[in-house]
Amino acid sequence: MKGLIRIDDRLIHGQVVVGWGSKLNPDYIILSDDIVASDESESELYLLGVPFEYEGKVIGFSDTVEFIKENKSNKFIIVVKSPNSIIDLLKYGLEITHLNIGGMHSKEGKKEINHYVYMNDKDYNNLLDINKKGIEVYIQDLPCERKYDMKYITDQWEKHE
Repeated sequence: MKGLIRIDDRLIHGQVVVGWGSKLNPDYIILSDDIVASDESESELYLLGVPFEYEGKVIGFSDTVEFIKENKSNKFIIVVKSPNSIIDLLKYGLEITHLNIGGMHSKEGKKEINHYVYMNDKDYNNLLDINKKGIEVYIQDLPCERKYDMKYITDQWEKHE
């Protein structure tokens, strides 16, 4: 897959569209989520954030994988809500080498990894499983900002244990 796959619980918003879009110049910005894809009104709201130079799609996990396979020559930004969403995409056969974490915001029961990434046990364990598959997992909110690798994530996680 050419492009970026990103976990960001805000889904399609300025950092994705302007920050990453202007750097990667994708053909498609895809919000991949079974629940959002099943709600036409919510899907349309997210698609309002996609500028005319990119094609936006809101599709479920299995449809995302099929779409990527059918459009291999295109560049993508795929945005999902959580590490669990990545696990679902991998089960459907999505092949990736890198996973960007852009925002997993503070909620009860989550531990701070940095000022814009918070995780619970399930999130952390899913990221470990993803990384064990040979996928580079890193935190980076914008292309011009510092990247934090899986070792950093683990070190921060262990500080809270």
